[in-house]
Amino acid sequence: MSLEGKQIDRYAILHLLGNGTLEMASQLLTNQANLQLGSNYAPVGNITTTLTSATLTDAKSGTITLTVSAEGLWVYQFTAAQKQSLAKLIVGKTKSQAQSQLVSQPGIAHVEIMLSGGNNDTLPADVNKIAFVIKTIPG
Repeated sequence: MSLEGKQIDRYAILHLLGNGTLEMASQLLTNQANLQLGSNYAPVGNITTTLTSATLTDAKSGTITLTVSAEGLWVYQFTAAQKQSLAKLIVGKTKSQAQSQLVSQPGIAHVEIMLSGGNNDTLPADVNKIAFVIKTIPG
């Protein structure tokens, strides 16, 4: 079948190729994220892939170039040991000192500290009285 002079139908191309192209784009994005972010990050939700263009690059051989975009959200995953280390880092500090220390750590973008009982400006001197609540990000 010659494609010369014919309009390229994106959906027909995807049907002919199956979803292999989109799966490949998803896997490439995952590999890139693992290399750039490290093993402490994990994808949240689904990776979205979209065929953005299909171009007939060689009519004689029937070569088609596909451009695919892939998007996903990766979030830092804290282990119990990491949370314990973070608690040791901020034990006995003021709220503002603790916030400054925490936002400088990998995987932390925002900190909200709520204190109850005792001094409302200083964190407990006992590391076992510091608890972390990690807010989930919808993906």
